[in-house]
Amino acid sequence: MNLLEFDVLTRNIVSPLLEKEYGFVFADGTFVRDLPGQVRHVVMFDFDVRKAKTFRVVMGFNSPLICGDAPPNEAGVFGVRYLGESNLSEMPSNFPCFNKESANKSLERAKHCLHEKGIPWMDSLRSLKAIAQIAEEQYPFIKGKLYFSAGDFHKAKIYLLKHLSYLSAQPKTAEAVQGIEDTQEMLKHCASVASAGWVERSETHRHNFQ
Repeated sequence: MNLLEFDVLTRNIVSPLLEKEYGFVFADGTFVRDLPGQVRHVVMFDFDVRKAKTFRVVMGFNSPLICGDAPPNEAGVFGVRYLGESNLSEMPSNFPCFNKESANKSLERAKHCLHEKGIPWMDSLRSLKAIAQIAEEQYPFIKGKLYFSAGDFHKAKIYLLKHLSYLSAQPKTAEAVQGIEDTQEMLKHCASVASAGWVERSETHRHNFQ
């Protein structure tokens, strides 16, 4: 079993479910579904090219707000879950594919698990705030920018400050300096929104006691 053979089998077995039923698009081993609101669902069939005996089904999210114009198969994924035969897990789970017969059986099982567990999980996460909540803690910029774009400026501030602290400790390359400036601009907006909210609450409180 090689990568090309595996990709052909994947298209033949899994595409009828993901592309025709659920609206995903296939690109180089990666299925993506762009939703309104800049949310992208990602399903990757990760073939172990070194041993050529197993594959993993990686599920997660991205957003053009984070990856820009990068091709979906190169943009990465966050909020990762691995599809297993009985559940979704944060730990990797391998399906055997040491020959065409075993690959066919494994892909059929993976297809069933996607339909039963994987897609319903993804369908429950269709907003920027929802995917911000499950993005990994080690990506404070991703979480902060998603919360910022979702309008949750309190949580955005928490993660943007973490990101700013990280950037401030890095060598002052042009990229790092630009990142600091961009992060500071978002933090200024968070502060202005918080200040406006405080003034509005104060005015409402004063009005109630007049």
